[in-house]
Amino acid sequence: MGETRGTPGGPEFSALKGTSAASPVVAATAAVPNPVLQAVAHLDWLSIQPLETWITDAQSSDPKVKQMAELALTQMGTNMLPGILKILNESTEQSPDADNRRVNVAEAVKYMGPAVKPALPAFEALLRSGQQEKAYSGGRALAFSAPIVPEAFSILTNALLDPAPGVRDAATHGTGWCLSFSPHEFAVPALPLLVRNLKDPVDYLRSDTAAALANFTQHQCQEGKPEPDFLWLPLLEMLHDKYSYARTHSLSALSCSAYRDQLKPSLPEIQRLLTDPDEGVRRFATNLLQMIK
Repeated sequence: MGETRGTPGGPEFSALKGTSAASPVVAATAAVPNPVLQAVAHLDWLSIQPLETWITDAQSSDPKVKQMAELALTQMGTNMLPGILKILNESTEQSPDADNRRVNVAEAVKYMGPAVKPALPAFEALLRSGQQEKAYSGGRALAFSAPIVPEAFSILTNALLDPAPGVRDAATHGTGWCLSFSPHEFAVPALPLLVRNLKDPVDYLRSDTAAALANFTQHQCQEGKPEPDFLWLPLLEMLHDKYSYARTHSLSALSCSAYRDQLKPSLPEIQRLLTDPDEGVRRFATNLLQMIK
């Protein structure tokens, strides 16, 4: 598990925009007329179409398709679990849409509600598998379980301190998803652990930790919520990191209007990055300077 997964707001996190993992699924199906609910209550949904198709339909822009898919997933409950685990255990698919597919499948666990709890050991086994795709899938599944079952979040936070860099990385990935949810207050206790891991000796872990914090600060900005005061200084120190992705993700995390006043004394440090050898760093530094000014 050696490479940083993209750039801030990249495909590994962007699928979360606009989602609300903590919202009751019942609310999502409230618009379906009661007669329809009664008529479909005992259907064998998996005989109508495969699990993956229902999961895809749950992302549909067509409200009727989306509502029916969410209803189907809700009523399947634990019947979804074998199919979900089968897909999450795949680690060889390398098509452009493979990562989004795994994200969507991991997200499906939220429709299981509290019944997801018995699946947590299987998700943790994926997290600790030592294979990047599987570990990330486990981290995501735990993330989508966390708003419903607190034990899932405990698994993630404990794994942030695991001796194995790959496990810490997958846990960071999952925690980053938690910090992108709305509401995400249940995940805020993980922030001090993430700040601690900004000094991790492994380059990609420092970078991925900064990316997780970028997801949090960007979410706070979008929601107009205050940023914790203890975040901006460690992130500012990361601008001197030797690893360019760590510098890029830290700039992204600092690109929130809430930090405008704190960053003004550091303008020379940020301006120095306008000549950074990495194009991504230069671009994010330019954006940050425009925000401050």
